[in-house]
Amino acid sequence: MGGSPKTIRTRSICAVLAAAGLTACSALEPVALPPSQEVLNAPAQFSALTPSDGQITGSLLDLFDDPALRAAVALSLSGNLDLRQSAKRLELAGIDLTVTAADAWPQLSGNVNASRGSGAGESISPTLDVQWEVDLWGRQADRRRASRADRAAEAARHKALQDSIAAQLMQAWFDAVAAKQQQSLEAQRLKVLRASAGNTRANFRAGIGTLDDLSAIERDVALSQAALALNEGLTHDAVRTVELLLGQYPDNDLAIPSRFPRLKAAPAPGVPLSVLTERPDMQAAWQDAVAANRRIAVSQKELLPQISLTGQFGSTSNDFSALSHGATVWSLASALTAPIFEAGRRKANIEASKNRADQALITYLQTALIAFSEVERALDQERILARREARLAAAVTHARATESTFETRYRSGLSTILDLLSAQGAVFDIQSQLLAVRNERLKNRVALGLALGKGV
Repeated sequence: MGGSPKTIRTRSICAVLAAAGLTACSALEPVALPPSQEVLNAPAQFSALTPSDGQITGSLLDLFDDPALRAAVALSLSGNLDLRQSAKRLELAGIDLTVTAADAWPQLSGNVNASRGSGAGESISPTLDVQWEVDLWGRQADRRRASRADRAAEAARHKALQDSIAAQLMQAWFDAVAAKQQQSLEAQRLKVLRASAGNTRANFRAGIGTLDDLSAIERDVALSQAALALNEGLTHDAVRTVELLLGQYPDNDLAIPSRFPRLKAAPAPGVPLSVLTERPDMQAAWQDAVAANRRIAVSQKELLPQISLTGQFGSTSNDFSALSHGATVWSLASALTAPIFEAGRRKANIEASKNRADQALITYLQTALIAFSEVERALDQERILARREARLAAAVTHARATESTFETRYRSGLSTILDLLSAQGAVFDIQSQLLAVRNERLKNRVALGLALGKGV
């Protein structure tokens, strides 16, 4: 009278179970997960937000216009062993889902029984057996939902690994370009020093200049030669790192460009909560929490009775050739199985599943905080590195003007060779810093895109 037939029937069943001491009807559904934005209490915008000079809503590769880099990223994704292993884990999650889904269907099997007795003679009985568990409480449905969440989490982890490998390759690529440029810059410095050393020797033989001047410039030549050897080794190491990420033998034979790609517009950061939907690691952590939460319901419903149906259909005959004319046999049965005493095992399983669900939610929250931190840091570095690059570029211009002044004064005899060497060294030192900052800015742009969930 006061409710639908389904509601009345469910209440009646629960009343019977309560009388039998089975009180799990109050927990037939999993506990709802709290809304992520309420739990995280994220701000409306990032604190390190700066005005963006454009919006890029595509992939990491859209951050740079470099066909060679695109080809390298594609090659790294096709040959990476970690990615292959992740693909196998994703495949296994799909297989597990198939196995779990199969439990919802009736299980059909065939049997042939043959017997011989002293009085009855031979008997042959082929039968078709059917067994099916009625999912009255939705326990198997919850298992399927948990398995689907497991597979979704594994797919998100695979995507996160794919994006991470691409980002590592891009950053290693920039390191190799930077190392190559630093080596070239040091070679230019050495060339200038050798030319100055030659002039100083000629002047010394002509009675112009001092031995101290000659010793000082020879010292700088030796230091530059040592620095060039160091830069050469760093370049080889950087190239080998790229080769390893490409799945190639690290023989330092890979052709690396000598210039950085043009820095395009920074990706628009959006709002903090958008990170939760964009980043695959956040999606994986959330699906893990969903799966763990579904398994609470599964463990709770283990307390409830299980209803199974079994059926058998076949024939029996004393002669194999006469089976088609033998006597037909069939049976249909149902069974109700309920736990009575298991020393608290099932209730302990419920507590264990709740504990795992709590851990999964904590992991999700921690992953979110790490994600927000990565975005904030990358946005902050974006502003700082841009400012440093502009200041260093201006410093190079001023240093070159100073070098030109001292070169004129040296030729006029108003400055010493040491003054000129100091001015020339300042130009190369600042150029080296500028190259390093440009490399860091490119790598940070990749980190920003990755933190915002811009994959490949």
